[in-house]
Amino acid sequence: MSEQIELYMRQLRLGGLAKTWQTVEYQNNEQYVTDLLLLELHEREVNRINRMVKKAGFRVLKTLDDFVWNPNIELPVGLTQEDMTETHVSGPQRKPDFHGCGWHWQDPSGHCDCLESLPRGP
Repeated sequence: MSEQIELYMRQLRLGGLAKTWQTVEYQNNEQYVTDLLLLELHEREVNRINRMVKKAGFRVLKTLDDFVWNPNIELPVGLTQEDMTETHVSGPQRKPDFHGCGWHWQDPSGHCDCLESLPRGP
């Protein structure tokens, strides 16, 4: 029966409700319907914001914070894992950022220095 209810919800374009309707606790009719509608409103608001961000085309800042270092990764000669992860390489408050054309170091103001332009060791 619950699959049929979820199918009806999806046909009515209540996708957010179809995912979470079983989590709502029933106390009385008014409270139950209100909580169901609030769940759907919240889901729609989240989806609306995600659509606007996607449509705006903001560049996504990608860092190495959650990168898993694999021993099979080959870095260029003279460049170590510490060079890639330590922010002091190109100054304080900077993190590595991949733009698709090569590694860049981006500071909080959005300024990027290409990795090739950074000073190399002796």
